[in-house]
Amino acid sequence: MENSKLIALLRTFDASELRAFKDFVAAPYFNKKGEVCRLYAYLKKIAANDFPAPKLQRATVFAAIYPNQACDERQLNYTMSLLLKLAEQFVGLQQYENWGIVPDYQVLKSSVERHLDKNYQYQFQQAKEKVERAAYRNEDFFFNVICLPT
Repeated sequence: MENSKLIALLRTFDASELRAFKDFVAAPYFNKKGEVCRLYAYLKKIAANDFPAPKLQRATVFAAIYPNQACDERQLNYTMSLLLKLAEQFVGLQQYENWGIVPDYQVLKSSVERHLDKNYQYQFQQAKEKVERAAYRNEDFFFNVICLPT
C-alpha cells in the first residue's frame, strides 16, 4: 500500500488540506460509506509520521477499518479506490475554486438559466469587483475579464 496512488496523493497534502479533506470525506453529499471515513481517519492519524511502512501493511490497514474480520484484499482495494476518487475530486474542487472568476461565471450562468435576475445582478457586481481588485494585470486578469459576462 505504501506505493499506492492514494498514499502518493495524500503525501502531497499539507496539514490544512488534511483537515479539510476529513470534512470532505465525512460529508454525506460526497461519501456515504463509513469504511471510507474509517480508512481516511486511520491514514490521517499516521500521516503525521509520514505514513510509516509498517503501518501501511495491508493487513494492518484492513484490521483498522474492519475490526474482527478476516483480511479481504478485494474489499480493501475497493475502499482505497473510493477514497482515491474522493481525494482526486477534493483536489479538483480546490483548483476550481481558486481559478479566478470561472466559479463565479458558473454561478452567473446558473442564475441566467434559472431566471434569477436579482441574484444575477448581485453576483455580477461581486464578480466585477473581484476582477477589479486583481493585484496584477496578467493573463489571469484578462482571462477573467473575458469570462465575465456583460
